[in-house]
Amino acid sequence: METEVTNEEQGSKAKYWLITIVSAIACVGFLLYSPEWFWLTLPFLFTYFVKAIGMM
Repeated sequence: METEVTNEEQGSKAKYWLITIVSAIACVGFLLYSPEWFWLTLPFLFTYFVKAIGMM
């Protein structure tokens, strides 16, 4: 069951996409400089990606 997206939800989706992109950059940075710590960024990356595409 889908609902209509309001302007308020669209604004929060932009925020979710921004957090997703920052988390992806941080993940790549950790992979390059300290690979054993990259997994710390994965919960943020995946959670905000799912929120950004509207599945949660």
